[in-house]
Amino acid sequence: MNKCPFFGKCGGCKYDFASPEYQSEKSKSLIGFNPTTAPIWIPHGTRRRADFCFAPNQFGFFETKTKNIIKIDRCPNLTDGINQILPEMHKLPWCGSGSCLITECDNGIDIAITSNVPYFTPEFRNAALKLPAIRITWNDKIIKKTATPVVTFDNHTTEYPSNAFLQPSIHGADTLRS
Repeated sequence: MNKCPFFGKCGGCKYDFASPEYQSEKSKSLIGFNPTTAPIWIPHGTRRRADFCFAPNQFGFFETKTKNIIKIDRCPNLTDGINQILPEMHKLPWCGSGSCLITECDNGIDIAITSNVPYFTPEFRNAALKLPAIRITWNDKIIKKTATPVVTFDNHTTEYPSNAFLQPSIHGADTLRS
């Protein structure tokens, strides 16, 4: 892949991570920074979490420097598991506005929705139940749970709390831990 089709429109990435020029551009920005080790590069397609936004009948990422929502069908930085669920996320009958953290855990997709609306509609619930996710929460209220999401760190598996922070990639987490 030479370029992300959303780069410059979507406000998610400062650099075009899919572009071959990315590492060179990013390295130039680090001039004067004296790291003890060389930078690590996270391959595209390995980001296991992303924070999307939504408004009535809209789902995606914010457009650069606006509150306009850009529909993202596929992000080259995200894992295949997250990319595969995105078309279904667009079809949900979104109401209110808020954020939607999608995380690919070891055993499936976890979806944590945070909204200014304290409730979800019956239509939303019925549609959400059909999603291929192991857990879906709305303001910490469980809509669906078929398994407890888990993540593994250095051969230690632990439950993943809804809406918790997690390093975006396994490679990055392993590097930081090392």
